[in-house]
Amino acid sequence: MYEVKKVTDVKLNVQLVYVALIHEYVYEGPCRFGPKECLTKEFDLMNQAEIFKAWSGGYGGALASVPGVNMMEPLYIKMSDEFFITDEDEARIAEHVAETDLYIFTGMRCEKIAKEFAMKYDVPVAGEGMFASTVLSSTLTARGYDKVYSILDVPDAMRLIRALRAKKALRETRILAATRYNSVDSLGGLDTYCNDNATKQLGIRYNYFSIHEFLDMLHVNENDQNHTLPGRNVYNLTDEDMKEVEEIADRYIAGAQENDMDRKYVINSVKASVLARKLMQHFQCNAFTAPCPDACATRRMNEEQFTFCFNHSILNEAGIPSACEYDLIGLYSITALAALTHKAPYMANTQPCVYYNGHVEGEYAGIGYIPEMDTDPNIYYTGHATPNTKMFGFDAEPMKYALRPFTNSGFGATMRINFDDYKGETITLMRFNPECTMIMVARGTVVGGFGYTTTGCSEGIYFSVEDKLDYFRKQAKFGLHMPTVFGDHVEDVKRLGEVLGLEVVVA
Repeated sequence: MYEVKKVTDVKLNVQLVYVALIHEYVYEGPCRFGPKECLTKEFDLMNQAEIFKAWSGGYGGALASVPGVNMMEPLYIKMSDEFFITDEDEARIAEHVAETDLYIFTGMRCEKIAKEFAMKYDVPVAGEGMFASTVLSSTLTARGYDKVYSILDVPDAMRLIRALRAKKALRETRILAATRYNSVDSLGGLDTYCNDNATKQLGIRYNYFSIHEFLDMLHVNENDQNHTLPGRNVYNLTDEDMKEVEEIADRYIAGAQENDMDRKYVINSVKASVLARKLMQHFQCNAFTAPCPDACATRRMNEEQFTFCFNHSILNEAGIPSACEYDLIGLYSITALAALTHKAPYMANTQPCVYYNGHVEGEYAGIGYIPEMDTDPNIYYTGHATPNTKMFGFDAEPMKYALRPFTNSGFGATMRINFDDYKGETITLMRFNPECTMIMVARGTVVGGFGYTTTGCSEGIYFSVEDKLDYFRKQAKFGLHMPTVFGDHVEDVKRLGEVLGLEVVVA
């Protein structure tokens, strides 16, 4: 059976190629000078082998530390001072060309070999260091080749491979998109509209699925009783699925610092995440979204006694991008940010604080006053009942959380995180624009949290930005939801924009 391919499962295959220039004779000239004993072929053979060993271990070892990177066996290629390599050595470099995502070349005069290889095999290449990067990038760009990247140092190389891995993750994304009215947008995601351009620019694909069929399939062991699919044996939850549902629900209940939820309502919400994964497995998808106000208005959410909030939290922290309100642009952004940072993004309504008489006005009117409002005019907030415990990293210590109901009547499990505990932390927010031609990225500093003890969609983060009005003007061209992770990843997002060929707007 197809297993859902998580963001954390995406591997970027990187091939290091060291071109060792071996001089056949002892001589000096405009490009070669030194003591006679250092100009022999024997010296070159010894010296180049030592340099390769140090480079492949040190440089290669540093790149191997990046999550999701598979460093292939480094290649040592000899080139004489006639400046060509044999067909056999070219074949060694090309042996795994189909699965290699990036070739990094280094070594004196490696640029000639790298240029010819890139143009023949049409593969992404980079030169390591100022000399190789400058020469290789300029000569290939001049020839209309757009798969060449420059690398200055190890941190820059790490940033590049993170960006290339995010690009690969986007191209390997197929969304299970539960729809009600149409497949393009929803009442909660009108700032999403350009699906075809996302496929063209990012490589994302879709599998559309009726929200009514999804809700019917929550009914256990009714595979042939789905009234929207009469006579068709479909994918309803089974007794075996329910064992997993109960195990997941009990694990989250046991891990909660505080729990205001009846177990039956936690189970109802977890059922949605297990069914979503089951359908993703069947349709070979690896991301999920469902409408919110559209589905709510059917009254079927009330009938089934759950909301999708907990589903999004569970899937995102498991490395499966999941977005509320059928926000496809937000989902692309979650996927990219997760692959880029190896952290689970939290997507929420992101708005400037406009406050009066001690309260924030707008959608979350009355969410509360914090002292910083008196001294900082540049406070924003981002809020939804969908945070997760992996915003610091999939491999990091999980954040503490509480479980509280979304509704006053008690159903709709939500994860609540007390963001007051993270004052002073840096966050990064990003979003593609609806046309998928630009990326917006912003850096903020947490100044507080709200909604930890409440119900509903009133959970979130207060954060300070450099210029609230500038942020607002720029965000207005991108949309409401801005996926967020902890840490400063602005330079990573800028590198992603370069790799994708998209303009990056920084706020």
